[in-house]
Amino acid sequence: MCARLLRGLVLLTAIGLFAVPHDAHATQVLALDLDELGRESRLVVEGRVVDQRAFWNERHTHILTAVDVEVDRAHKGDAPRRLTVVQAGGELDGVRMTVHGITRWRQGERVLLFLEPAFDRSYRVAGFSQGKFDLRTDPETGETVAVRPALGVETIGTAADTDRALRLPLRRVLERAELNVREER
Repeated sequence: MCARLLRGLVLLTAIGLFAVPHDAHATQVLALDLDELGRESRLVVEGRVVDQRAFWNERHTHILTAVDVEVDRAHKGDAPRRLTVVQAGGELDGVRMTVHGITRWRQGERVLLFLEPAFDRSYRVAGFSQGKFDLRTDPETGETVAVRPALGVETIGTAADTDRALRLPLRRVLERAELNVREER
């Protein structure tokens, strides 16, 4: 009787292992076109990354990174002069938490950001990492170009410009997002 019960438990455990979904190794996000990004974002700003720091969440179970951005120009919404973008992942106290496809930041880089409210008066990049563009100056034309690298995530949906790197003149990105160019502050 005991042997039969033990075999039954082993069989149920084996079935359970195959029936339970295992962790995926890819991040999936809903694809957003530029017009959707513009429509769904609370703020759209140009600025410069001035600081970034990792911190633990309140329960000390996840590492987050806060990125401070000095705002030069707001294309949508009433942006403060300086705002904080928060995202999952980072390195702190000898521990690294990696989130595949998360936005990368560099001190001093110029950025165009499509933002949504997060918590505690901070923001998050709209569409996971789809709403962050590096701003560069084209050496031949002097025109500002917005560059979004390949996302490193799988996008779900029909948006045409999300699954590959995107490089467009800034004015074109703003037009496609149906935003007006506002004057510098």
